[in-house]
Amino acid sequence: GAIGLSSEAVADLFEITGPIELPERKLAFNKENFLTEIQKQVEVNREKNVSQPKKILSELVPLMLEKLSALQGADKEKVFTLFENWLRKRDMTFYFKDPEFAKFFDYYGWTGKVAALPPNFRGDYFAVVNSNIGGGKTDIFVRQKTFFQSHIDAEGTVSNHVSIERTHEGNKSSYGWYRVPNQTYTKIYTPPVVKLENFTGGFEKKITAPTNYKEYATDDLILSLEATVKEYLGQPAVRSFEEYGRNAFAFWSKVDAGKTAILTLDYTRRLPSPPATGQKYQFIFERQSGSQGSYKFEINSPIGFRWRENGLPVFEYETDDPDGRISLELTLKKI
Repeated sequence: GAIGLSSEAVADLFEITGPIELPERKLAFNKENFLTEIQKQVEVNREKNVSQPKKILSELVPLMLEKLSALQGADKEKVFTLFENWLRKRDMTFYFKDPEFAKFFDYYGWTGKVAALPPNFRGDYFAVVNSNIGGGKTDIFVRQKTFFQSHIDAEGTVSNHVSIERTHEGNKSSYGWYRVPNQTYTKIYTPPVVKLENFTGGFEKKITAPTNYKEYATDDLILSLEATVKEYLGQPAVRSFEEYGRNAFAFWSKVDAGKTAILTLDYTRRLPSPPATGQKYQFIFERQSGSQGSYKFEINSPIGFRWRENGLPVFEYETDDPDGRISLELTLKKI
């Protein structure tokens, strides 16, 4: 099996262990500098064509484990307290080949597995997944704000507007690998069967295969995914496909250091039936493991209704540090 830790979780550990020194490298790692120092070492070694540019990790990890194993009393208890927070935030996830082990950790939501959506799902699902591809080490300097706005009409049509604002602050760094443009492949996951209405931002990226892949065996999962790809006339920068039982809108974006890029997406879907008083409506958001950013969700009830939970026609939820999964259970009430 494997255990994944985000940089936030590692920072928490440094807060407990204190600085860790590598005398031979004349380096001391702490909560504030460990990520930038490691990235610096990796990038410098790559420029020098060092065969193992990430060797520094194999030197640092044993020293951290040694310090952790020596913890006593309150410090030891702090680590176990952190576990709960990491698991809830998806800053710590597990993977096991053994099906029984995997099933156990799936049950508690500790593998990062997406939520199961029931047939005729009455509600909405939203997730944003970013992959830095060819964007250097710039993610550490990108600040992302996501705004999700949803309107439900009297017929049961849900109209969603998504705005993602990405600000690249790498221009403040003296290192070149932080000042390059941040290039990201983004996927926005929604419930299945949605209709794209509009998309702005992003760019159309043409990728030329370096070889003829038809000569190789093809993965069944990739084949099934590619069979569902949908292109949009007049919207060449965005495409969609089915993945994990959901629809995924996918696009490329780029933002230069010192600049801000804004991407917007509008789409609609139909609920199983028109809204009625007493109906439950569930909104599910899932956070990409290790991701940072602020989120604001705004869910508007149909005209003539309000949400029982707050007594208002609009339910708002805002956070700078969301849990790995947020589930809002709402109830319609006729005015």
